Amino acid sequence: MIITISSTVGYAAASSVGESSTTAATSSSASVVACTHPQVTAVSPITTNASATIVIKGCGFGDNPETVVNPYVQDGAVDTVESDVSPSMAIIDGNPAGSWAWEAGFAINSNTPDSIGIHLASWNDTTIVIDGLGSELGPGRSGLYSLSTGDPISAIIVGPNCAAATAPFPPACTATYQTTA
Repeated sequence: MIITISSTVGYAAASSVGESSTTAATSSSASVVACTHPQVTAVSPITTNASATIVIKGCGFGDNPETVVNPYVQDGAVDTVESDVSPSMAIIDGNPAGSWAWEAGFAINSNTPDSIGIHLASWNDTTIVIDGLGSELGPGRSGLYSLSTGDPISAIIVGPNCAAATAPFPPACTATYQTTA
């Protein structure tokens, strides 16, 4: 199941699950009910500040994603590793079903970390906390990639027992949050 939450920074997020639609508050105090597949109920604002904390609330995220540190950048950021059993995520500048400028926080396997990682503070079944994106990203940073006002941003949470690199992308066992930086 794909859960899409579309938002413009600073506004409430409209979510859709299959054919039905609801509105979810962007407050971090949103209540979470038990679920059997990934669901996003709230996301803190994603801005052009690449070192800002991003908090994702919901359920069905799984626990303890496999991570890999990028040996080339050495900024402490990690990528979550695609797995058939553990969860993972990607933050994308662009449309996940189309083209994008960059992706952060996702590795197809433990041998292929990418240039932009995430500073993963915590991850459990109901909350993911990211303490910023890797140093290769953002205005005023030394990075090769930019995060600019107006960029379309998608955060894709891949639930446990789901392989993300399958076609079509993202697969049906993910939750996707879309916003504008």
